[in-house]
Amino acid sequence: RRQRQMCIRDRLDGVQNGEVTAKYLNPITEAGDLNNLTKNGIYYYGESSTNTPNTWGNLLQLSNKPNPVAGTYTHWITQLVFDTSGKVYYRNVINDTDWSNWKELLTSEAMEDTLVYWYENNENASSTTCATGGNRNVIESLRSKFKRCIAKPYGDDAALISYCNESHSKKWPDNTDIVYTGRNQENMMVHFPKYYHKTIERSPGIWRTYISEQQIDSDYIEEPERLVGVYEAYKYSDLNWLCSDGGVESTHSQTLATFVTQAKANGSMWGIQDYRIHATIARMFCAYYKTTNISTSNSSIPCSGGTKRYNYGKTGGTMTLGNKDGKAAVTEDTGYYSTSFLGLEDCYYSKWEFVQGINILKGKYVVYDGGSFPDKDVAELEAAGATNIRVVGYEPNPAATEGYNGWVKAIAQGEYGDVVPTAHGGSETTYYSDYSWFNPTANRIFLRSGGSDNGSQCGVFRANANEASSLSWMGVGARLAFYGKIVVVDSDTFKKMQA
Repeated sequence: RRQRQMCIRDRLDGVQNGEVTAKYLNPITEAGDLNNLTKNGIYYYGESSTNTPNTWGNLLQLSNKPNPVAGTYTHWITQLVFDTSGKVYYRNVINDTDWSNWKELLTSEAMEDTLVYWYENNENASSTTCATGGNRNVIESLRSKFKRCIAKPYGDDAALISYCNESHSKKWPDNTDIVYTGRNQENMMVHFPKYYHKTIERSPGIWRTYISEQQIDSDYIEEPERLVGVYEAYKYSDLNWLCSDGGVESTHSQTLATFVTQAKANGSMWGIQDYRIHATIARMFCAYYKTTNISTSNSSIPCSGGTKRYNYGKTGGTMTLGNKDGKAAVTEDTGYYSTSFLGLEDCYYSKWEFVQGINILKGKYVVYDGGSFPDKDVAELEAAGATNIRVVGYEPNPAATEGYNGWVKAIAQGEYGDVVPTAHGGSETTYYSDYSWFNPTANRIFLRSGGSDNGSQCGVFRANANEASSLSWMGVGARLAFYGKIVVVDSDTFKKMQA
């Protein structure tokens, strides 16, 4: 026992009064070749040192041996470097292997400098411009992954897809023609990639949203991959399923429930676009174009200023754009233009679009996953099988006795980066530059995008929470979406599956 106590004291002798002594740690000396340090301890290195991660810094070497030799069996060595710019690196060598490469240890803050792009909505200022920062390559990379594809049901819970040509959506990547039809449950869709986001209030009224392809920490919320119809949805009169097809006048004059039922005729994981897709469209526009204003024609924003009328023309005008944002003549309506953003044709103009996964219940927004359950409260949503249910917030006047409307000045934001309006008082050229309607007196559904008869009031933040679930009108349509497993194949494989 006395021998064991002496051993413990001996091992602790390297630390006295909180200070490291030289018994087990080498006195701080300059390192020469970092590959061949035969004593554990603290070093500094400079211009004359070799095998360093950079020019200047301090190094800590640890090992299971008091006098380690790199590349020797049973000798395990780890080196930790703190350079003069504040970065931290590490590497190791185990047994008779070579040294590993230097790897940088990143804090959440450092990772956000490298792996994140951000934008800010400043609700204290009237400008539509969004401040941005971080790594621009992140948002460019993410944007490039929103791709048009041909998709078809693959069993009940999966979809088979193959990507279209980058520059022409009616051609395969090998430049051969794509032949598809909604009559065969073949749909032109956009593959929305998985990404992560985090929103914080940096100071009152200033909201910063971080976007990344990596989950930096637990505060980052995952948006799963989805398929979203390129076009406003269409139903052939002699078939029971909804499709996303070009060269047709998109379907209208149906209720939300009818659209959802027709979408689910493709399979249990099909539906119409939900609130999270709506939020992604708004989020991506602010991040990529550094503004909230998409409806005003702007030469620096190729997808701005759409003019397609809700009751004229056909889908498919943007096929020649491929995956690029831009504007093209409406099919069969001369003098008017369809737009494409993220591969979505006319996603902020033309028809209003029904949205699933959001209910307005007497003054509060309730959002959820798992389908469409209009008019249900939280308990009823849980009983119906909805998931991720949460109350987003109230409009500023929940005690109002009738509906009201105005230009959006503020949105809910919060930790989820919610995009539902919470205050009016803006204009078509200030704040969020879009218009909204709200009725806190009864249960309501949510419409997005805006009808062409509303002109500049339309946009990615446009919201109508003033209509009952029984609404059916020629100016309202929907957009097909898929929420299950996505199976990507090449064009040759897809064509064989078509046969």
